[in-house]
Amino acid sequence: MHTQYAICKDHLTLQRTRASLRIPVERFRILHPEAPMDLREEIERDLSTEPVDRFAIEDALRAGRRTVVRRRALSALAATVASVAIATSLVVALDPGAAPSGDRVASRGADRCDLPSAGRTSAECEGYQLLQDDPVAYTSSGTLVIRDGWTYTARIMDPLVGVDAAAVEVTDGADTDWALLKEPGADGSLFAQHADPADLRGDLTFGAWVSYVASRWQGTPATLLVAYTRGGDLEALPGWAIRQQATGLTMPAGYRGPTGVDAVVQLDDDARTWYLVQRAGGMALAFPLFGRFGSVEDVLAHVSSPAYDPDRQCMLGEAQ
Repeated sequence: MHTQYAICKDHLTLQRTRASLRIPVERFRILHPEAPMDLREEIERDLSTEPVDRFAIEDALRAGRRTVVRRRALSALAATVASVAIATSLVVALDPGAAPSGDRVASRGADRCDLPSAGRTSAECEGYQLLQDDPVAYTSSGTLVIRDGWTYTARIMDPLVGVDAAAVEVTDGADTDWALLKEPGADGSLFAQHADPADLRGDLTFGAWVSYVASRWQGTPATLLVAYTRGGDLEALPGWAIRQQATGLTMPAGYRGPTGVDAVVQLDDDARTWYLVQRAGGMALAFPLFGRFGSVEDVLAHVSSPAYDPDRQCMLGEAQ
């Protein structure tokens, strides 16, 4: 089971397998992994106690970034450290053309890389720590590392618009991991999302999953979620299922969303994201809309109110 944390303005998003929970950063607290209550139930209970303040941006963003850095990365490596070679005994060279250039680093949970007496370089130790949770990751210095025994089986080039990132599928022969990984920022902070395809619908492809995640990260329209039928309704594309939809809509006065939208849809797999759907050359472009809306009417009211900001319908936000 993989857990992913991400910042979008005033919210921290927690992604755990198929569940995506958006919570105010200032209310997020790290739970002990052995806590008796299920993580989702605990966060749901916290969410129910008070309304979300969507516009407490700066303080929440600073607090959230500190949390992400503590959880997902060590401090940024100095340029001199980045050039240090990883110990030969722990590196398995990638086969030529095997996929993204990177180092293969063994993951050993019992090792104490944080101790200088271990005799390991900082780059090597960071690789160890990152690969305890996920089989592939960027280090804060920009090196793509993969757990020993795993191999690359697929890669999508340029998965994000205008942002350096890698979308890879890796496997150890028994398990598979899908990952969308943004290259580290100037401060060494990391941003990534992982999924085990065994936890998803059987007909969902790697490409469709990457399109879905990239859309949520950047607020760009997804093209592999739904399609228009001849009758004008929406149907889910392979890998997805529709929970609610309304088509043939005329947007209300004051509407502030993308032009040409005539449908609204919510997927079964993500109760906290709706999509504003636009026809474009025979395709259905689905623009993400984050929020806890109970109905289509609630969605239309929101996108016609001053509370809606189309530039903030993303997870990546200022991390770009």
